[in-house]
Order: sequence, then C-alpha cells, then structure tokens
Amino acid sequence: RSRGRSGDRGGGGGGGSSDFTCSIEGPGKTGNTSNCYRAVVEMAKPGNRGGNLGGTGKVRMTCAWQGDKRTAERDADDLKRAWRKGGFDEVAKTKGKLRANARAR
Repeated sequence: RSRGRSGDRGGGGGGGSSDFTCSIEGPGKTGNTSNCYRAVVEMAKPGNRGGNLGGTGKVRMTCAWQGDKRTAERDADDLKRAWRKGGFDEVAKTKGKLRANARAR
C-alpha cells in the first residue's frame, strides 16, 4: 500500500530490516490527543553498548503527537530514512529533532 513519493509509506517495517518497524499510532485516547497521531518505531538494541542498551531486545521510540495523520506519516518517513542512513543512533537523533520541531510550533 505504497502512497509515498518514494515508497516510504509502505506497510510493514519500512526500514528494510526485521530489526526495525515503524507505524502510525492514533488517534490518542486522552482529551488533548483524541484527534492526534504519532509515528512509533521499534528497533533492535545495539549489541555494542553497555548498560541498558547493550544486549538483546527492542527499544520503542515515539515521536510527538501531531494534529493530523499526514504530518505523523511524514515523521515516519523521516525515521525510516534515518534508519537506512545510520541505524539506531541516526533514528534517535532524528526523533529528537522532530520532537523539538513539534514543540516550536
């Protein structure tokens, strides 16, 4: 079900790897988020780290709630591109930028 400019909005993992999935969550369940959507990623923990990130399992990261589904889909597109470009670290950096941009609006 690809609707994107370059196929980024296709279903499934979207990152070309079973270690990464990206989806749209929403609408929210509380009053402030009842008409909002957000991009959510699950990705494998990097194996080369100590502490909580080292080892097996997955990490779930969420973007900021957006007022419309299309904006959340654009966030998801950015996260998928980040995964392809630089994996876990690039996704975390991109998610931070997207959240900061949402706060600035």
